[in-house]
Amino acid sequence: MIHDDETQDEVRTQYKDLFVPDQMAPNGSFPKELARTKPYSYSIFNFDTMAMLCQSLQRGRRRPVCIYFADGRGICKGAAFLYPYLRDKTRWPYKKDVEHFDSLPVRSPGYSSLVWPASTKDYLQLWTH
Repeated sequence: MIHDDETQDEVRTQYKDLFVPDQMAPNGSFPKELARTKPYSYSIFNFDTMAMLCQSLQRGRRRPVCIYFADGRGICKGAAFLYPYLRDKTRWPYKKDVEHFDSLPVRSPGYSSLVWPASTKDYLQLWTH
């Protein structure tokens, strides 16, 4: 957690005004990552980074900051998008990564920080298996 309110406000603004609008589609995917040579691992990495950023912006709250946009985008939407593919990689409908696809996924630290009432059990199960 950041204990510097000015920096935390600046990072929150960047998350809301730059990161999510530029990187996340309304369905929770990361189109720029899907267009790259390793779309699966880059999507997981981008989600994990955003989830950890949200965790750092909590200001002492126990639940993560799930900043939502009018079209539904936000870290929880990203989690919902990736969840079925982390649970079963064979369902991934996009290009396979050019390398290491068979050894993925690894445990996604982004899910360890998400406490979303409707999916906590599923996300914790994903994290522990």
